[in-house]
Amino acid sequence: MEIGEKIKEERKKKNFTQEELATRLGTTRRSLINYEQGKRIPSEDIIEKMCLLFNTTKDYFLNKEDNFLVKSHEMYGSKGSKKAQALIMEANALFAGGDLDEDDKDLFMESISKIYFKAKKRAQEKYTPIKSQKKMSDVFNE
Repeated sequence: MEIGEKIKEERKKKNFTQEELATRLGTTRRSLINYEQGKRIPSEDIIEKMCLLFNTTKDYFLNKEDNFLVKSHEMYGSKGSKKAQALIMEANALFAGGDLDEDDKDLFMESISKIYFKAKKRAQEKYTPIKSQKKMSDVFNE
């Protein structure tokens, strides 16, 4: 089950309208609709609020791929998440015609995530002024 389906299922279990849930999460109804339809992945902040509201964990909502996209967006904005999404699509093309089981997909996503963030960190260190590097190292070490 995808994240959007899980959000919708949990919302219905609580008998919330989209408007009610959006208000409780501090977002708009349009954003919630996009989450439920799988057009967007909620930010970490929204996911944490959903976990509290629905008494569940982040892992319930996010698979490794979703985690990678959320972290990419949090760290590098929409441009970073678009690049991460493109990377995922290209990687998925490698396995066209042959599906990986869930464990292999998770391992693959973990590897891709580590490589992606390591490369971004190296680029930041190479091209970012020294005083800004300190701020970025704090983000990477969280």
